[in-house]
Amino acid sequence: MKSYVTYVCEECGNESTDMKEIKLCEGGHIGLCTLALIEEYEDLNRAFAQASARLSSAQSPALLKAQDDALKKLMDFEKKNGIKRQEA
Repeated sequence: MKSYVTYVCEECGNESTDMKEIKLCEGGHIGLCTLALIEEYEDLNRAFAQASARLSSAQSPALLKAQDDALKKLMDFEKKNGIKRQEA
């Protein structure tokens, strides 16, 4: 038996077995046209989420600064690349 992983664009529902194709599709919806930019954006989002998770479990000035720094980097990237924050 064979099985396949199918990736789906969260914006338009486009489906493919090629992850890069779907990353480019999703990136295109927010104005990012290269895999390098998309992956940098994903890394910045992940770093902010991790900093927020650490801060939620223990409060300290160092953790608050780490979260603030991660958010600033993310917001700077969004501003530089013309990305509008999507409301959940």
